Formats: sequence, structure tokens, C-alpha cells
Amino acid sequence: MSTGSIPDNPVRLWSQLEPDPDATTPAARRALGCLATYLLRHAGRGPVDGWAELWLRPGKHPAERLPPDQREYAR
Repeated sequence: MSTGSIPDNPVRLWSQLEPDPDATTPAARRALGCLATYLLRHAGRGPVDGWAELWLRPGKHPAERLPPDQREYAR
């Protein structure tokens, strides 16, 4: 289960996200650069209350509580 925590040294996590930089597209490289900045700025952050509930529990997402005819616009 994901907790939202970021390790003190996110290098191992980073190597799992981008195992082969040479095979990464330029658009993906830009997105991964943003993620790298986030990981470095928040390194050492512990678990975040409610993090897993953001996507693991059906019916908890705000878009799932909308009437069926409005759900497609919320995603």
C-alpha cells in the first residue's frame, strides 16, 4: 500500500522510476524532472494521513459521487 512517504535519500526510488534514461522520451524526461525536484524537496517526509484513500477505496473519489451523466467531465 502506498503511504505517500518519501525516503531520506530517494535515489533508489528514482532509479525504479527511470531505469533507463536513454530510452525515455523528451516529454517523459521533462515530467520526470519535475518529479525529481519534488522528491528532492520533500525527501524524508513521513507517511501522509489519508494518502491511500485517494485512490484505493471505491466510492471515495469525488468524481464517483457525481451523477453518472457528469462523471465523464470530472476525469
